[in-house]
Amino acid sequence: MENLTKSLEFLTKSGFIKGLVEKNTIKNIKFLPLGTTLLDNIRNEWHKNKEELNSYPAIGIDEDFKRDSNKFSFIRSHTLRESLLHVKNHFQNDLPLIIKTENLFSAPRVVNDDETIQIDIPRETVLATNYFFTPSVALEKFYHIQRERKICWMKYSSNPSRYYLSDLVTEEVGGHKLQSLKIKSKLDSGDMEVEEIHFVPIAAMGLENESDFAMKDSRLLRDVLPTCIRSEFKLETTACALLLDSIESSRENTLAINRKIVPYQCGIFCYVEDNIMPSDMTDLSTHISNVIRKLGISALNLQKCHTNNPITLNTELCQMDRIGVPYCIILESETLRTGLMKLRSRDTTLSETIHITDVSNYLQKIFNS
Repeated sequence: MENLTKSLEFLTKSGFIKGLVEKNTIKNIKFLPLGTTLLDNIRNEWHKNKEELNSYPAIGIDEDFKRDSNKFSFIRSHTLRESLLHVKNHFQNDLPLIIKTENLFSAPRVVNDDETIQIDIPRETVLATNYFFTPSVALEKFYHIQRERKICWMKYSSNPSRYYLSDLVTEEVGGHKLQSLKIKSKLDSGDMEVEEIHFVPIAAMGLENESDFAMKDSRLLRDVLPTCIRSEFKLETTACALLLDSIESSRENTLAINRKIVPYQCGIFCYVEDNIMPSDMTDLSTHISNVIRKLGISALNLQKCHTNNPITLNTELCQMDRIGVPYCIILESETLRTGLMKLRSRDTTLSETIHITDVSNYLQKIFNS
């Protein structure tokens, strides 16, 4: 619990989250400005369709999502049913396909009797990817999705080995197997749930008007009741897991947040030894920040990072490390004459020299890889 308390204090000073730690539970949690931006970035990454299947958004956000003790009850969601009918009527009535749903639900009060880290928050956001497959291929796809989702979270971490799959839980219903498991992160302070994956044959659920879910199996040339494989994560809990991961995976006073979801991706510095900062230097910093932002890369160009004091330069670079900025561009006196500047890495604290004409292509390669 001591490590968790120290981590939370650091995240509060850095402007991400604040709360109280009690028995491996973060209570009274509040997301600060950088934490809110992190939530938005995680949601945006989830919205991007990186699947091989057609993916459709749900009809609206279910703001009164009912979540009972049955982990498979999501299949009874009115929003999911209506969204599937919409897809059938306007896009495709054959399998496979994906429907992405966003749900808000009131989380129950946390009672934490084990070593699992949890957050106590009144209302959480569930982001779910619902895959619909023909029953004959669904089990194979279930195992494939498990691997892919674990790899996805590993890519966001500086320590991929901390992610693992929990034991598979199986229930028998009407001759069908309903299965579920979790992806967890093994942190120094305890394990933390990142995602759940469910395997639900719709034929097992005894739904009213279950024919609404029937879709064409192109191999059998007839309608079948599909199997739904649901990959879901609680946005706020997962964000906390990634933040704690980024603390434990980096050096002291640094957040090693993945470059795709970090609130700010690049910082711009001007450092000259003269007492007066040349106006051409500040104009150049503005130009470079604008070029970077047009690439879709979030940049900070702060007046306090324009300095002639090496101590101030180092202090502000450390502050960038504290909020997780992965790269900083440093413009120096010679930059105006030669076009050469430094690109500093948060993770190594080392700098490499690049030319101003290479900035766009170089950063695009970094952030798109």
